[in-house]
Amino acid sequence: MARITVTQLKHATLDKEWRDAWIRDPSIPTPILRLPKKSVPVNSTLFHRLVEQFSNWLTAEPNLGTAAKLSSYETLWDAFWNTFAKTQLLALLQQQGPESADRMTKSLKNWCQDLVAKRTASASFKNWRSLILTSEYQFDDVPVSTGRGIVHVAGRPDCVVLAINGPVVVDYKLSRGANLKTDLLQAVIYAALLQRTRPALHISARLEYYEPQLHAIVQKPDQIRKLFDELVAPALEEIALHFPENPSESPAAIRAPGRAQQLTETGGEIVATYRTYGVNVQVVDRSEAPQLIRYRLQMGEGVKFSQIEQHSTNLKIA
Repeated sequence: MARITVTQLKHATLDKEWRDAWIRDPSIPTPILRLPKKSVPVNSTLFHRLVEQFSNWLTAEPNLGTAAKLSSYETLWDAFWNTFAKTQLLALLQQQGPESADRMTKSLKNWCQDLVAKRTASASFKNWRSLILTSEYQFDDVPVSTGRGIVHVAGRPDCVVLAINGPVVVDYKLSRGANLKTDLLQAVIYAALLQRTRPALHISARLEYYEPQLHAIVQKPDQIRKLFDELVAPALEEIALHFPENPSESPAAIRAPGRAQQLTETGGEIVATYRTYGVNVQVVDRSEAPQLIRYRLQMGEGVKFSQIEQHSTNLKIA
């Protein structure tokens, strides 16, 4: 059975040579984009980590009341600065100099301004959890049918927000790729997966470039379907062709009925529990032994193993 992450699927779609290598060995690393040496570092990983940490803080149960009062750019940025951004930006200033720190600061400020605009446009805002839906859409195991078989896809989008017309999958980028289609691809894949898990919803995708000014590109459902069918579907078919749907398993590896449902339900509780402590994880697998059940976690960007270990005793799931 074929299993692939969204990041891997993106590269498999864009690069046939890498796709062929992945089919031979699914453990190979994904390529890393290298910017020209003389360019100012964009620090994409830091941006994603800070935005994710602050989004989780805004939507964590203990903070809902306080965070809901952050309705202006000034109050939102002040909270962001004091909770997460200050330490990291001052460290960036020391490590890379004022140009990098200034670019990152402006990017984060523009993200805050856009988040306030999203809140203002929301017709049903109660707290930040009613706007930022990312934790509700964990793609731990989405089966995608192709003409050659089924491929299971897993991943976590940068953000999912609720707009007037329905959920919008958001992908953040701090630099431009080779062309618009390649930049759009990750958001398109996530939106297509979300459409499969929530077929009744009107799903859009939004690509947000922070350069550091925000430049946004929105893809409507019909555009998403076209791009997915044109670029992603052929790669999925080839992947499915090389992996049997029902490989023989040893008795110890056979999972009980309802595994997918249990992975989603209990896995969601694990994710939510860690999330209350500001730690981002994703449940990627579940295995059973005679006297225990193991859940395999994938750490989010910037999360250290010590954080996972520290809060493991706080998990109390019936």
